[in-house]
Amino acid sequence: MGKNLNKIKIILTAFFLFFAIIVYFLSTKMAESNVTDFFVQKLSTHKKYGSEEIVLVVIDDASLEQIRWPWRRDLYAEIFDFLENKAGAKLVLFDAVLSSPDPYTREADKKFYEYLKKSNNLILGFDMCKKDSQCPTLSDEYYNIFNKKSYVNINNQKKIKSQKEDYAGVIDMPEGFLMSAKTFGSVIVMDRIPEQIKNDKVIRTYSNLIYYNGHYYPSLALAGYSKLTGNYNYILTDKGLLSTQTNLNIKFPKAAVTSQSNYTYLKWYKPYERSNYFTHKSYSAIDVLYLSRSADGSKITSKTGEVISKEVFKDKIVFVGGNANAQSLDDKLGSPVLSNHAGVDIQATALNNYLDNEFTQKASPFVNILILSVILILSFIAICCLSPVSSLLASFGMLALYFIIYLTGINNNYILNFITVFFIQVLLFAFAYIYQFMVEGDKKEKIQKAMGKYLSDDVMKKVVNNIDNISLGGKKAEATIMFIDIRKFTTISENMETDELTELLNEYFATVYPIITKHRGVLNKFIGDAVLAIFETPNEHAKDAVLCANEALEQIKLLQQKWIRQGKPKIDVGVGINSGEVFMGNIGTQERMEYTVIGDTVNTANRIEGFNKIYKTKFLIGETTYALVKDLVDVIKINQVELRGKTVKINIYEVLRIRK
Repeated sequence: MGKNLNKIKIILTAFFLFFAIIVYFLSTKMAESNVTDFFVQKLSTHKKYGSEEIVLVVIDDASLEQIRWPWRRDLYAEIFDFLENKAGAKLVLFDAVLSSPDPYTREADKKFYEYLKKSNNLILGFDMCKKDSQCPTLSDEYYNIFNKKSYVNINNQKKIKSQKEDYAGVIDMPEGFLMSAKTFGSVIVMDRIPEQIKNDKVIRTYSNLIYYNGHYYPSLALAGYSKLTGNYNYILTDKGLLSTQTNLNIKFPKAAVTSQSNYTYLKWYKPYERSNYFTHKSYSAIDVLYLSRSADGSKITSKTGEVISKEVFKDKIVFVGGNANAQSLDDKLGSPVLSNHAGVDIQATALNNYLDNEFTQKASPFVNILILSVILILSFIAICCLSPVSSLLASFGMLALYFIIYLTGINNNYILNFITVFFIQVLLFAFAYIYQFMVEGDKKEKIQKAMGKYLSDDVMKKVVNNIDNISLGGKKAEATIMFIDIRKFTTISENMETDELTELLNEYFATVYPIITKHRGVLNKFIGDAVLAIFETPNEHAKDAVLCANEALEQIKLLQQKWIRQGKPKIDVGVGINSGEVFMGNIGTQERMEYTVIGDTVNTANRIEGFNKIYKTKFLIGETTYALVKDLVDVIKINQVELRGKTVKINIYEVLRIRK
């Protein structure tokens, strides 16, 4: 496996990069904005209400309870006249589109148009007709008139001059309305809606300019800003929109540039006193209408118990719009701070951003990928250099630190990716630990092979399989023990060089070992020039040992002939086998132990092997072994011998041949 480890590393790296790219793409497109919305709503610490200089007058459900919808146009004239001329509002912006005459009476339209001609601080809304829509548009004659009332001077310094034509024209409006109005601004919040907004229905951006027929038209908020500051001249670049006379600097995200749009990310405000719709102070249009009709126009008490006076509108910027459960007034959109954010308040939010010159800026893909790369590199170093637990803690520590940076960015109107970093770091850990698991497996395999050179496969497997539960002790079992010993080894070793003797022994052991394994034996140890093997297969251990010894002697005989031809000394061996109960397990201390077999059966096998020297034999077995294999072998009873330390003599047998 070691040779394949580099290939596995390359494959895992390739898979990680492949999945990381997929996760990055899906997360940034589908999850990142929603996560940011959550933190903007729940954890942003510097949120405040919208500016007190901006207030809303809303045609709401309470307004429709008093006067049924649609309202006559002269009612609008009453409200606008009160706000401008009696209450002293600085500017009034009408977040609505009038595309047809008054449904009740021409007299109402006449009063409304007469007021529009006198008004100096009122900006009216217009809308565009999409190319795939069937809405009526202004004729060329009226379009030229409209152009003069909604045009801002844009010095276009964009590198890409061409613009995609999304619109068929300006939505038609009554002639009297167009001719009487002084200034228009677009009520479109987002001119080109990205797929994500289509999917999750959340508005996060605002279109500053609408492009049509070679001209740029201001949004309602930008028209209001121009009116307030007296600046109608702007410089348009790939990076944003700059005012030539004020400090306004609207920065476009990279996606806006590539899509040829002119939007920016809005800075959002705290919902006003737990409002479900607004982040600015709002008043019901019916209350404002009644206030305008009061005896002195100074104050009234609304149904909610709030005292409203004309002073609340003095020198204020007033947005007038609808937010009611009527088809044409149900102007609600999702935003990062409200799930039903009134469109009129989103327009107010945009103007609020312009006046404060504060917008939310989204980090570019380059910045996000750079931060992600640094975090992944540091995490990878931690994984390689630290323990699993320590590397995990270190990586989560980095994530926690980055989360603080991320929240700091949100509170300073700068949006970084967060959930994408988290997902890809989890992915890195998964792949890193898969690789580490393989490396550990490779090391374990190498250790097992190394252990196999010192321990038998069986002993080694028992140690590895019980690596977490190694202890002193063992078990009693019925087994057969075999000793194979070299005759006159001391004399041979005295007449050979060390390296020659080592080579001879290695060849001898290499011949014996596979035969023991073949017959289900366990090579317990090499004792100098002797071999101790254990056979413990139930009901078969004695047979396995005898067959093993017979084959070993045959192979050693062939080996002797080879050595003689090579001029090496002839080596004779003796085999002793005995069967019975043994103790198998770990002996020693907790710090140093050895897996071995002990007991009277082992000692007897060793002494039986020693009788080969006395009786000039090569293959002796004890009577317990003979009782188990007598149907397998032809033997000669050598003698009844007395073993040292034992009072009872035992019979030993020489194995002559194995029966076929």
